[in-house]
Amino acid sequence: MTTPKTSTDSKQNLAPARQAVDWERIELDYRAGIKSLREIAEGSGTSHVNIAKRAKKLGWTRDLSAKIQSKADALVNAALVNTPVNNASPAAERETVEAAASTQASVRLAERADIQRSRSICMGLMAELEQQSVNPKLMAEVVAILRGTPAEEMTKEQRSKLAEAASKAASLSSRSSTMRSLSESLRILVGLERQAYGIKEELLPPADPGVATFSTADLFAMRDALKGGV
Repeated sequence: MTTPKTSTDSKQNLAPARQAVDWERIELDYRAGIKSLREIAEGSGTSHVNIAKRAKKLGWTRDLSAKIQSKADALVNAALVNTPVNNASPAAERETVEAAASTQASVRLAERADIQRSRSICMGLMAELEQQSVNPKLMAEVVAILRGTPAEEMTKEQRSKLAEAASKAASLSSRSSTMRSLSESLRILVGLERQAYGIKEELLPPADPGVATFSTADLFAMRDALKGGV
């Protein structure tokens, strides 16, 4: 004789399986700071209240930089395209867009000109440094001339200071330091120039390390193996 099923048993069989809560995904969304707590909770199997409690308990922090940037952009656009313009005709809106685009274009063109001017100065300084390096005797002659300047034209202290400055400028350490500074300046200017012209960086494949990854013992073992095969 079979036992009849009760209504309670039927309800239990019809109850849907409880969704597993992916707390790892919830933590990632929480820390990203893009979604609200309710958006994170939607479809996650738990409530926004539980998420807030767990975040507080485990010390999760939210990165709100993306939201702040988005809000700042919205405020800038709202200030640029004010309410009268929003309610105006499409022609007035086009004029506003064209005016704003023209302003931004002027700024970008001015930045490009400034970068090119700065790069030109940097290259000029490098050319001067090149002349000093190619013809080091020239600075030595300048030092000799300064030291031999008649007393009536320049005091002894003045001659000494100028000769010392010329000697320092001609020294290898001074030229090396200047080269490093100019190279760093040029590197920054090239990056700014590529950014101003919208040139994207191409990621190059990593270089083959070659035998650098082998230990000394490995190299000796390979050598012995080659000798044994001869």
